[in-house]
Amino acid sequence: MEDIFYNILWIDDEHETLGGTKGPGKRNGINLIPFKSLNSGMDELERNYPFYDGILLDAKFFENEDDVQGTEDTYNVIEPKSDYFNSKKKFEVFVLTGQAEAYEDKTFKKAFTNVYKKGSDEEIDRLFSDIKLAASNQEDTQIRHAYKRVFDVCTEKYIGELAGQDILNLLKVTDETNIDNHFNAIRKIVEDLLLLLINSIYFLNLLHRVWL
Repeated sequence: MEDIFYNILWIDDEHETLGGTKGPGKRNGINLIPFKSLNSGMDELERNYPFYDGILLDAKFFENEDDVQGTEDTYNVIEPKSDYFNSKKKFEVFVLTGQAEAYEDKTFKKAFTNVYKKGSDEEIDRLFSDIKLAASNQEDTQIRHAYKRVFDVCTEKYIGELAGQDILNLLKVTDETNIDNHFNAIRKIVEDLLLLLINSIYFLNLLHRVWL
């Protein structure tokens, strides 16, 4: 059976030092895609929201990439909760934090119910289990997992994530009479596949010449 991974957008300004979170995540089928600040994470989510299965946040993190230590704020986690996270795709939002004050903040507790403590193996295991349970209910996630081999080539190494989004939209079409509305997407996917084939043939010919 092929390994199934869930793509989780992760915002934590200290993510580079949290190998103890990334490693267990991989072992539990969680692919954490990290960002240091609110704005960098939001920019990525706006571009590629169909790719993601959930959101993981720290209780405090930077608003901008060039912010300095000490400017982290819980406002940065509460503000997007009511703004973008649910505007195009309803994501389940999880919070992994070592900030004790977050547990006492009434506004924070009202905005978030899925809160887990850093540094606890038991909490981390519960977090990953809950993430997978919530993500498995996403329609996009179900489609990507059902056609895993198709979406495995929808990376920058092959035909790109934009092609993956086009394929995802095509697979969600239930009325065949509307397929004409997706002709441009179909044409673009075919073009991407042909370009990949041409580049592969060129590369193989190049290798052949090198080894002659």
